[in-house]
Amino acid sequence: MTSPDEMQYLIDRCTFQSVKAVLFSKTDIDTVVLVKPNCSLEQVATFCVNNDASALERLKVKTDIVFLSPTKHPRTPVDRHSYLLDSDFVEVLLVPPLYLVRAKPHTQALENAIAVCGITRCKQCGFLCGTELSSQYWHPPVNYSAGVDEYCLGCWLDCGPDATSTRHHVLVEPTGDLIVDYNAIFHLGYRLAILPVARLELGSAPICFPNMICFYPPGTIDLEQLLIRSNSEGTLRLAEHSSLASQINEKVLSTHPLVVLPCRFDWDDFCNASHKAHLEFIRSLSEIIDDECFNFIRYRQCHIEPIDILPGRPGQINSNHMMAGALLFDPEKGGQIIGGDAFTHIVTRGLGLPLEPIDCTQFPRFGEVGNFVKHVLSLYSQLIEANSSTTKFVQCLTLLEVLASAEESERFKAFKNTKKNIVRYATNDHNEYKRIMTRMIALTGLKDESGKNIGYRTEIIHFGKRLESLIPSINERENLFRELENYIKCVLDHLIDHSEMSWEDYKVIRDSIGPYGVAPDTSQSSTAPAQQTDDIPF
Repeated sequence: MTSPDEMQYLIDRCTFQSVKAVLFSKTDIDTVVLVKPNCSLEQVATFCVNNDASALERLKVKTDIVFLSPTKHPRTPVDRHSYLLDSDFVEVLLVPPLYLVRAKPHTQALENAIAVCGITRCKQCGFLCGTELSSQYWHPPVNYSAGVDEYCLGCWLDCGPDATSTRHHVLVEPTGDLIVDYNAIFHLGYRLAILPVARLELGSAPICFPNMICFYPPGTIDLEQLLIRSNSEGTLRLAEHSSLASQINEKVLSTHPLVVLPCRFDWDDFCNASHKAHLEFIRSLSEIIDDECFNFIRYRQCHIEPIDILPGRPGQINSNHMMAGALLFDPEKGGQIIGGDAFTHIVTRGLGLPLEPIDCTQFPRFGEVGNFVKHVLSLYSQLIEANSSTTKFVQCLTLLEVLASAEESERFKAFKNTKKNIVRYATNDHNEYKRIMTRMIALTGLKDESGKNIGYRTEIIHFGKRLESLIPSINERENLFRELENYIKCVLDHLIDHSEMSWEDYKVIRDSIGPYGVAPDTSQSSTAPAQQTDDIPF
């Protein structure tokens, strides 16, 4: 039972308006109540305390209760559907947690109120299910009554928000408090994977990218708040002994830039998995981060040659290049660190990448073209990490061939038949078209007067020569890679600009370029440092 002193404390923290008002979450408020005009402050306080035993304690520490008039709009979208909790005085305002980016997670008061109302969360999108405003859909042909306990109306009609696609467009407001930053998606079943990144430099502020992937500078994340369970020497589990031997711990994580990835996985299966499975899990998490944003970051901010600013892979650490690790966090069970030799190599030349923000509108979008772009970006990342100039050159031509034969009907053709699809993106007039076509022949299958193949590609692939012997000058090889990079980016930038399209729609755009149409402007496509481009024949 609430004491008079406790009740008075709650009342003193409130400002009451004798209108229908909203107790709305600001930074630290997590109870959302719709109050009727005839409701007293005592009744509001009683409701808060009775529905959450810790509500009073939270109020004493952090919460500042604010009433807003219904004529004033909160700064984040809310679901205006309200459900009767007690006919005498109070209703609950249901707020889609996806939009409450800065609210505390697992709001017990609100969850208790939802339970009292008999309301459940949609198993598909995580939003709150309800019936009051959807009873007209209960009967045929919709038959919503059959799914009301498990699905919201939107998902039942297959027109509701998709959790994955919605997450693509939502960015956290990073504070370093991960429980606050990622509160919006915990109820959807997401957990957090937190990985160190070697050879990466950030300024003083976190940098966020699509899909709520965020890079935090060293020491920004409050790791103590995550209740990390340390790997113990006394454990009987071999996987835990192996992670302990990797020496990946809180101290190591606090000295590295950290990338946070929201992901879904079975926590119990993860805890009971073998060390080999943990290493595979680290590699999988790293590949997801690459696929979602890091491949595009490399494309925009790194060059094929030189590789001095190439970053390490998510999971790798600077202090021991043999080891990689990850911190997995469950909002209910705390954190667990795993580590080991998950990767086979790391770039050691140069200092790494000073990461710069990229406007999220520049990232590839969903579509048939966008899916192809993601594949090409993965190939590009593999290309720039190649160890030798010869391998890098062959992979450049392979990537150009992939770009030239993106459609299934164009695949498996000889390079000489597909290079025109590349040149059309890079030409402005007929003379330039002829010059670049001649250059492409020289790079691939050029023959001398006697009919001998002297093209670089033929010499390397069919006669086993090395690019270093064909082009001994380091500067000339770097100029060659700048030239190839320009060819690649002419095509890939155009694909990215139209990544939301289907192949049929994109083909119309591509064909409008003509055999030697206007080249796309790639001067602003990369934020990497400017390079000297002397002797580039294009």
